[in-house]
Amino acid sequence: MPTAMPTVEAAREALIAIRDPLLEEKTQLARQLIRIEADLAPIESALEALDCDASKPAKQRGKSKSKSPRQEDVRKVMLQLVAANPGIDRSELEELTKDKLRNELGFDLKGFANRSKEVLSKNGFAVEASGGVYLAGHPVAESKKPLLKPASESVVDRTFAADGLR
Repeated sequence: MPTAMPTVEAAREALIAIRDPLLEEKTQLARQLIRIEADLAPIESALEALDCDASKPAKQRGKSKSKSPRQEDVRKVMLQLVAANPGIDRSELEELTKDKLRNELGFDLKGFANRSKEVLSKNGFAVEASGGVYLAGHPVAESKKPLLKPASESVVDRTFAADGLR
């Protein structure tokens, strides 16, 4: 007589069977969103340029001012990049994010380092000790959970923790 699988294990496997295709679909949709936003960026820029009142002299229109990215702007770009490239190196993620913010979305990069740290310290991301970045619910991030450290842990935090001063 075969051994019956425990009910908890059967429920776990059933939930995993439902979750895994949904995570895959989520990743595919994130990639599609990145492609669509990349296609939209130059169109939006062109529309903004056309909306500028060309009949006024440049002095009256004022200088075109780049604005600094907000935390939400940085978060949105990083979420897209990590969803499309699970395990991306943190420094590469930051470089790609800066490039997209500056070249595609027209932001200056004032305050980017702080916004980046703030975004990666939120619950939506998991950062490996080696620097790989995943979305918090990604299967690889879940399987490596004991190896992950919070992105917000700084050198000072680790030093004080090692010295027992925390």
